[in-house]
Parts: sequence; structure tokens; C-alpha cells
Amino acid sequence: VSAWNPLGLLEGPECSFLLSLLDDDERASAIRYVQPPDQKRAIISRLLAKRASNVCLGIEFSNVVIRRTKGKKPFCANMHRDIPSDGSLDNFNFNASHEGDLVVLAAEGRACVVGVDCAAPQQIRQMRRNTKSFEEFAKNFDNVFTAEEWSKVHGAGPRDDQKEDKFRLHWSCKEAFVKARGDGLGFDLGRCSFRCDEVQLEDGGAADEDDRFFQCRLLVDGVQRDDWMLFSHRLKDGHYCTIARGPPSDIIDAWGEFTTTLRRLHFDQDEWLEAITAPSPPFQAITVADLVPKNLRQMYEEAGGTEKPTGIVDVVEAWHRARRSSSYDLASWEMQCEEMLYGSPAPADEATSARDEELTARLRNL
Repeated sequence: VSAWNPLGLLEGPECSFLLSLLDDDERASAIRYVQPPDQKRAIISRLLAKRASNVCLGIEFSNVVIRRTKGKKPFCANMHRDIPSDGSLDNFNFNASHEGDLVVLAAEGRACVVGVDCAAPQQIRQMRRNTKSFEEFAKNFDNVFTAEEWSKVHGAGPRDDQKEDKFRLHWSCKEAFVKARGDGLGFDLGRCSFRCDEVQLEDGGAADEDDRFFQCRLLVDGVQRDDWMLFSHRLKDGHYCTIARGPPSDIIDAWGEFTTTLRRLHFDQDEWLEAITAPSPPFQAITVADLVPKNLRQMYEEAGGTEKPTGIVDVVEAWHRARRSSSYDLASWEMQCEEMLYGSPAPADEATSARDEELTARLRNL
């Protein structure tokens, strides 16, 4: 977020254009923030939600309708049924989070409800601005963390920054869990706790060699819930981005609108185990320009947009479009992706080059 500095902020042409892409309710909720960093995060998170629905579901960007549950969980309210017959998008849903220098979004398609949270080190330091030590700060959360979790936090090392780091991991898990459910802080955070184990990605593909990954198990009232799974990605700058996957039957949806967008609410044991243990690829960094559909990017540039697209979202969009087509061709799709990510396909004599291997790895993660 800090790298994006639109001229004039909300009053400038770039932000004005981006805000015009949102519907009235989402636009109003974005501009209510007072501080410029919060305004930028709000705009980006709402564009992420709309673009994700546009890309994955094939709904025209201008026709995507984003609504929120009573607990403020966002969802696409007009999911159409022109989706793959293999069930891969039967339960499409997403969640976004913004804190510190990041705005993140996670989406699920086949089965799980998803929640995501970003816990930033800057935010923790801000929370501690009126306290002298981590121990003093921790007293404010006595009833939020269980004894086992506090043991992990205090056992992380002798320095405050080590304890803060472990605190962010567990706090991010709690937030992701309640955001997946849809009741947010309406759930007593002291009832849930997490056991987190560091893991290696099966296929590699970390955004940076210093990134770390954790698989976290949920306990509610001290009882392990094997129908939930959480994955946390610690970036080298200290942000923890955690994804929670859980069963649709745990959704808190007082108005019932979100639940009606899901095709399947119940799964057998084998199906569910496969769903919650499916690989959780690392987060991919994109730019504000990626959130603007290709047919509107000329207008974005004319409005003063300085960001350049990475091509990552275009690749994902091409994948979903291809899967909806009756004439899907893998080789043709890979060539299109290569042009999007690199500007041109590799020469024939470089077919087995490092670039070819890199492309394969990037497409697998995407």
C-alpha cells in the first residue's frame, strides 16, 4: 500500500476513477475512512472483492454485486450458474483483510467457507504505544489467549519482538477463523485456540526464500475441530497472512443471503478431508492496475493511473475463461499466459530453459 501514492488521494483523478468502479454502498464504505493509508486500503480491498468475482465467475465487472452479511462478511450476491460442471466453483466465496502495508484476499470454490486475516508488525507496535513492555501489553489480552497459547508466545524467545511475532501468528488465526464463520468479534476469541506447526510447501514456490509457512489446528473450548484447517504465510517483513477453511454448516448468516449463494452445505468425510487439506499456495503480489479489467485500463491510465499490471490476474482470468469454454486447449492457454507474464512467448530453442520451468511453477501456484 505504501508504494501506491495516487495524486490527490480521494480528490485526485486516479482514486476518483477507481471509486467509480464500485457500487454506491461499497464506495460509501471506502470513503468513510479519515487517514490516507486507511482510505487506500479500503479502496483496494473492495476492488479486490469485485475483481475476484469478475475473474472467477465470469460475471461482467460492472454487473458484479457485492453484499455483506449482518456480520459484515462480503460475498457476491449475483453468482450466476454458468460455472464448471465439475463442482469447482459450487461454493465460491472470498474474504479480504487489510492491515499494515498489505491488502490480501483469499477465495475458495469447491467446498469450504474461507476467512483471511493480515496481522502487521506495525499495527502491533501501534497497539503498544501506551505500554512499556510486551508483558504489560499482553495483560490487555489475558482472556483472549488460552494458557497454552500464552505459553507459546512467552516461550518464543527472550526479546519482545520474538514474543510479538508469535502473538501475531495466533491473533491472525483467531481473526481468520471468526471471519470465515461470519460473526467476527461476536465470537468469544477466548474460546478458540490454535496449535501451529511450521511446514514446507510441497511444490516450493514461496514468494521469497525468507517466507515461512504454518499449518494450524483449531480447538474450540479445548476440543480439537478436525473439520477446520488454517494456513499462515509469514512474509519476510513480519506480516502474517492466515487463511481459515471451514464447513459451510458453521456459517453465521442471520439474514440468510450469503448461504443461498452456496450450492453444497454438506460433504462426506473423505470429501471434506480432501477439501481442507488441499494445497494452500503462497500469496501473489499484484498491483492496483491488476484490479482494473483489461478493457478499462486505457481509461485508468488516462485518469493518471501510474501502476502497471503484473499479468497475474489476467492469467487467472484466462484460466477460468478457458475452463468455461467447450474448446479448452492447454497448450494454447499456456502460450497466452507466457505472453501475459513476460510480454512474449519464449523462442523455440528455449523450451526447456529456466524461464520455461519458472512459468510452470508460477502457473501451478496461480
